[in-house]
Amino acid sequence: MQNSRRVHLDFHTSEYIEGIGTEFDKEQFQKTIKEAHITQMTLFAKCHHGWCYYPTKVGTIHPHLKFDLLGSQIEACHEIGVKAVVYITGGWSAKDAREHPEWLVVSYDTGEKAYMEEGCLVKPKQREFDEARPTCSWDLICLAGDYKRHIYALTKEICSLYPSIDGLFYDICCLDIPCICETCKRGMAERGLDSSKREDVLLYLRQEKIAFMEECGKILHAVNPRGSIFFNSGGAEISQPYYRNSMTHYELEDLPTVSGYNNIYNRAKYFLKEGKEVVGMTGKFRYAWGEFGSYKKADALRYECAAMLMLGMCCSVGDQLHPLGKMDPTTYSIIRKAFGYVEKIEKYCYDCQTTARLGVVLSERFSGREGISAMLAESQLDYEIVDEKEELLSLYDCIILCEGAEISPLFSEKLRAFVQAGKSLVVVGDAGLQGNSFVVSTGVKYIGAPLFDTDYLECSATIRPKEILSPMLAYHACHRTEKTNGLVLAWAQPPYFSRTEGKYCSHRNTPNDFSGKKYPAVVRTGNVLYFAHEIGKIYFESGDPFIRELFIRALKEVYHPPLEIEGLMSCGRARLTEKNGKYYLHLLYAAPVHRGNVILLDDFPVLNGVRVKLKLKNVKRITRRPQGTSVPFSEEGDIVSFTIDNLHIHQLLEIERHK
Repeated sequence: MQNSRRVHLDFHTSEYIEGIGTEFDKEQFQKTIKEAHITQMTLFAKCHHGWCYYPTKVGTIHPHLKFDLLGSQIEACHEIGVKAVVYITGGWSAKDAREHPEWLVVSYDTGEKAYMEEGCLVKPKQREFDEARPTCSWDLICLAGDYKRHIYALTKEICSLYPSIDGLFYDICCLDIPCICETCKRGMAERGLDSSKREDVLLYLRQEKIAFMEECGKILHAVNPRGSIFFNSGGAEISQPYYRNSMTHYELEDLPTVSGYNNIYNRAKYFLKEGKEVVGMTGKFRYAWGEFGSYKKADALRYECAAMLMLGMCCSVGDQLHPLGKMDPTTYSIIRKAFGYVEKIEKYCYDCQTTARLGVVLSERFSGREGISAMLAESQLDYEIVDEKEELLSLYDCIILCEGAEISPLFSEKLRAFVQAGKSLVVVGDAGLQGNSFVVSTGVKYIGAPLFDTDYLECSATIRPKEILSPMLAYHACHRTEKTNGLVLAWAQPPYFSRTEGKYCSHRNTPNDFSGKKYPAVVRTGNVLYFAHEIGKIYFESGDPFIRELFIRALKEVYHPPLEIEGLMSCGRARLTEKNGKYYLHLLYAAPVHRGNVILLDDFPVLNGVRVKLKLKNVKRITRRPQGTSVPFSEEGDIVSFTIDNLHIHQLLEIERHK
């Protein structure tokens, strides 16, 4: 069974608070963990304030801690069969930053010491002692030179004192902020790199961080060869593949209350293809990481955990321990309800195979790939990530190239063979563009970049949104192309002019010019579909449901999904997997809302009349899990149909076939 119910127990604790750990009670600690169905705890050795929570000769124990808190927590976990992973801060350590200003990152881009607020690099400001401090604000220390050696020594000490630990979690390690501190300049000079060139500075940064990760792994695995190790803050980012080799698994830190409830899908699907264990990481916090006394509704946390299970991830929930060391009863009452549900259904959720017949090739453009993902997820169209290494394109019926996707010559050949085999391809914007043509014939010749700031979509009846009778705003103009042999399903109608300071019309966008030159906007050539607009970016920025409807209707011209669902609405999510000859359908529903400075889940209605049509023959039985009740169904040809009532947050359906 997967180690699927984890808590990441933050303990960033100021030196101005006394009585550290005085209310830690082993029995209460263990009782809380057991009642909350927890299988692993991440416990603090050193925090962002720079203090250690065990008797250390390398670092400095918190000035108001009088016993070995870390050791007591590790012992308490292991006595009840719960794994204990140890946390060590990396790039944020206030005590070290004060005492060793020479260890601080000097940003190549600003030439100043690196200071961060809410994870973003900002210009440092000299503040008075009593002046209000921004949230999540820390000086950034360079993981090279003496500080790197300090972390090595700390790691060796921890592994020596606690050889039974189950792993290490290093934080603030993979931020790609190029550094030109004196240590880095000397190191670059020794390797023949030029510290005045940004590309050389980035190369050195990545080399040093990779070496840092490798050395930390060697130290741990000399004591525990099977110990887990993960480096956070960029260690699980799609755009940073160079940091992955030293990770035993991936933890996808994602607070949907800040980033939204769509953010996890591409990252999860991408990293699950790597073949390592993937952990979804959320928090019990109402808004952002590290809040004391704020709580998420238990049903909201249950929803988030169900979403992780649906994707095949383990679940990790962040908490922050009060300085006195007592576990918070409200927090663990919430976690207990969520993890209790996880425990009931987790056996159906891991080691499953995807059934998705739709593939998506991502690009470096965040808004484009996230917009495509959102439109698919909101339409309950499951998909998998396809990349250059994909060997079995034949598993898919259709592949979408997100705008900006760069396609190598070898992968181009694979895609052409894929299309020639009768499979479908969707090309968005400038994906796979080489010169004035695409890697696969799209029925158009590329002319150039957009001329205007926006334009309007004039759609044929086959793909036009049902309520739209007029040209609809596209928010951004299309790439200009010329039809060669394709069938135009939509034209792009220009505005009279782009909106500028000197030339504008009304409050926002210029109206459409019915007499202006049109360009092909959506073109179908056999089983190839081309969108001239960067439609992922448009949807990511606008959220226009008519844009989504147009995209999905056009997609279904060339792709016929094996699973179709009605009544789950755009906030609903669905995924079908297969395991040991049985199929598992996840149906998930809650409606995120913006309220104040947060995206939250507040209402959890019960849905009735969710209609499912699935292309699957010889169905024997459909069972609701974990309830164990049967679902009536009908079959017509190779389509099985059934309706689900009383869907509250998440429903798992086990589908068995006749042998």
